[in-house]
Amino acid sequence: MWRKIPSLLSLLFCWCGTVVGQSPSDCTGAIVICSDGPVAFNPTSIDFDDYSNTDNDPGCLLTFENQSVWYYFEFREDMPPNSIIEFLINPNGGFGEDYDFAIYGPNVACDSLGEPVRCSFANFLCTECPFTGLGNGATDTSEGAEGEDGFVAPMMVQPGQGFFMILDNWYGSSTGFELTWGGSAAPFLNCLADPACSNFSVTGGSDIQLCAIDTSLTLSASTTGFGPGTVYSWTSVNGLDALLDDTQVLSPTLQLSDSLSGNYMLRITAQRNNCIETDTIAVAITAAPAIAISGDTIACSNSTVTLDAGAGFADYQWSNDSTSQSINVLAGLSYSVTITDANGCRNSDSLLVSTYAVADPVIQGSAQLCDNSSSTLSAPPGFVAWSWSTGMNDSTIVISSAADYSITVTDANGCQYADTLAVAVAPLPQPAISGILTFCENGQTTLDAGPGFAGYSWTGGSALSQLQVDMPGLYAVTVTDANGCQGAPIRSTWLLGPCPRRKSTAL
Repeated sequence: MWRKIPSLLSLLFCWCGTVVGQSPSDCTGAIVICSDGPVAFNPTSIDFDDYSNTDNDPGCLLTFENQSVWYYFEFREDMPPNSIIEFLINPNGGFGEDYDFAIYGPNVACDSLGEPVRCSFANFLCTECPFTGLGNGATDTSEGAEGEDGFVAPMMVQPGQGFFMILDNWYGSSTGFELTWGGSAAPFLNCLADPACSNFSVTGGSDIQLCAIDTSLTLSASTTGFGPGTVYSWTSVNGLDALLDDTQVLSPTLQLSDSLSGNYMLRITAQRNNCIETDTIAVAITAAPAIAISGDTIACSNSTVTLDAGAGFADYQWSNDSTSQSINVLAGLSYSVTITDANGCRNSDSLLVSTYAVADPVIQGSAQLCDNSSSTLSAPPGFVAWSWSTGMNDSTIVISSAADYSITVTDANGCQYADTLAVAVAPLPQPAISGILTFCENGQTTLDAGPGFAGYSWTGGSALSQLQVDMPGLYAVTVTDANGCQGAPIRSTWLLGPCPRRKSTAL
């Protein structure tokens, strides 16, 4: 280190009063590295002290600039990511030559270089001298003057990145050097790079991975260095740019639908004057999982059906709060389910379980049975199966006793309905014919079956409660009560001879 300190003082003195220039000895006049072929140059002076700006850190270059040259190298967009760049500086004068270097970036400007990402200040006695550069098995990123090998670690670089490099001829020899590039990134050095755009950059934001859904998504693009007058352009090789609300703004809105899925690329280009920067983001849209509830869509009223959302999903959320694959539910309502697959993508489906028209199987027949009689009960038409509480399986039964008679009927849809009829036994009415059973010849008498019956039927056809009789004989009446039950007494009448005349008394 001692060997370079005396020169530091004299150089500081000589830089006073210098003005900005555009020669390769200044950062603003940096030479663009156009290819991976060898570069030859002989730096002889400096025009402007780039390190007089406190935003430019010399790093390991303790004596700053001596006889220097600035280079700018940038990598094309078609370079594979994470490529490696190396180089070898070979002084033409051989042993005793002393070239130092510092690299700044990526994407910085000459007035704000910051700290170097690689720096070598090794003296001419370093183990690999006079050669110096990036690579050669080195792992350090910066080295001082003493006990070093002249090499620092290669750099991993990305497409579009640009770097400034200063090469300083510390001894001030006049033989020059040759700069040779290597590594996987070397073939992608950009001849069209513009150092004036070195701190211009654009990023489209993070790659997007989402599930297919009807939604709007604002892209989070940003720029560095660009300002008013910047022109933006979004493009896509597979048509996704058609879903942007505006392809000429920095952060447009992407309108997605649940029917869109697949892998897409969106590229943003920012241009201001001659500075053009691009970035690409990947948009991966996972299709929504297919969902279709299976199960009966119509069933009998008050019956239970099983609905199934299908197997293989990570989560199930039914409208009845169930979280299982299938549920047992009552017919007559609508049910929905939201499923989530292993990718976290969701989809929903709903199903209305209707009911068949409800039948009304009212037992047809009388609920009142007369004593010592029988009656017929029947089911209404329109059913295919019957099951009576008596064990009969016909549509009708004959009964003769009091009981609760029930029936279960089955219709063509397999739906079952039931009804019950309570049958009571009513006693038979006990009518009694009253009246004078004898009458005179050519006379008559009145027979009376008594009041309170619903119907009367006398011998001879009279339907009145009383019957006028003028002939002797057997007279019968059948009475019907309010229950429809009948009783039938018989009564005889007798004919007498001529009745004696009454003697009249004349006054």
